[in-house]
Amino acid sequence: MSESDIHLVRERRASIARMRKVLDEEDHDLAITERTLARLQAAKTAAKPTGNGAGRPKASGDLTQTDMIVGALRGSANTWLSSSSELHGLIEAIHGVSINKNSFYPLLHDLDERGIIVRENGRIALAERVTDDIVAEERREAAE
Repeated sequence: MSESDIHLVRERRASIARMRKVLDEEDHDLAITERTLARLQAAKTAAKPTGNGAGRPKASGDLTQTDMIVGALRGSANTWLSSSSELHGLIEAIHGVSINKNSFYPLLHDLDERGIIVRENGRIALAERVTDDIVAEERREAAE
């Protein structure tokens, strides 16, 4: 073992440290971009037109708790979220708002009763996405 071997190892470790720093900076930027895109997608999908379209459109800051819930479920990568706590965390990550759980859980119950969301074994999903998945699966089975 010579002094040059140690020098090579130290140079390589320094090179790896520089690469890690670059990757950490890129990861940080991507995390910010991901949160921004998720927030924009949720806001876009939550703002569905109502009635005949003659009403005043909502300002971007006027999202209701229902809008946030529906938008988060619609914009989620997975059809089913594992729990209402996961949904609560997703809303907080997207909108930067923590809905008081004393109103959050009754609101989920109301949305379930109205058929807007579906709850099954602790999981939660947007009813229209579950229906779309069922229809797609039935079509696949019929094609086979």
